[in-house]
Amino acid sequence: MTLLHPKQITHQFLRYSLVGIASNAIGYSSYLILTSIGVGSVKGMTIVYAFACLASFAGNKQWTFGDVTRTRKLFPRYFAIQIIGYATNLFLLLLLHKWLGLPHQCVQLLAIALVATELFILSKYYVFRSSLNGTSP
Repeated sequence: MTLLHPKQITHQFLRYSLVGIASNAIGYSSYLILTSIGVGSVKGMTIVYAFACLASFAGNKQWTFGDVTRTRKLFPRYFAIQIIGYATNLFLLLLLHKWLGLPHQCVQLLAIALVATELFILSKYYVFRSSLNGTSP
């Protein structure tokens, strides 16, 4: 595995964060609206997660990582890490909200931050790994 210079990693993380902030601001607002009209926290998170997953793919593929690999080759790996991210989010929501009674709004904010970090690492070294050395996997 080729390692990138720390400045390049920082640059990619900043771009990833901007994509994430935009998609998560919309997603979290949608989550709050859904839960306020009676959609349960788990169902609301699931709906929002699916849309945010799709919306962030293009931005991260092209702008964050500059990966030129065909989408049909990348998307199965991207989908796999999104399942991992969803499972992490679901676990946190169930543990901290359903079982420990913390407010779901706060738990979801925490989950967004933790899952975003998890997905950055998985995206960089598994999904968009061809951007590490400039070749397609």
